[in-house]
Amino acid sequence: MGVDLIVDDQGHTRVIEVNGQPSMKLTKSSTDHYTSTKKGMISDMLGLVYNEEKVADELINDLSEIDNSAIQLLTKRDMEYLLDYKREGKKMGGFMRVYPNYQHRHLHTKFFQIQSVQNPHRIMMHNILTALESKNQGGSSTSNENKKIEENDISKQEESIETEDEIIEDS
Repeated sequence: MGVDLIVDDQGHTRVIEVNGQPSMKLTKSSTDHYTSTKKGMISDMLGLVYNEEKVADELINDLSEIDNSAIQLLTKRDMEYLLDYKREGKKMGGFMRVYPNYQHRHLHTKFFQIQSVQNPHRIMMHNILTALESKNQGGSSTSNENKKIEENDISKQEESIETEDEIIEDS
């Protein structure tokens, strides 16, 4: 499936089109812009999808710099997601992340703060991803915004994780 997005200068993402089966056909000319763009996109996509780079040690190091208490709250599914996030970041090629995106983190944070009442675990993951993005963009991962998760949020997150683990075990 192919989804074409555009992001305006205010950070609003819009869907241009959705293709159920996007064409991967190349033109007969190997020098035209269309063919070279598709070749680059296919190469980047395969590098992204089939990246098996080992990033676990790097991720643990990054997490320990962000917030040691958060590591204890991460589920197996969270760690798998974060490992994929790290691997993808190494092979982005010409792709750009829609989320998490350091440049538009303030927009995402507003959304997740609203959602955190219903699912505090989600805001914890958002804070971790925002801090990782900050680190990847050369920003400081020690800012007050990202350094510590509030004490009262941690207890809510632990309750949420216990519920999530029960759901995973039941399924």
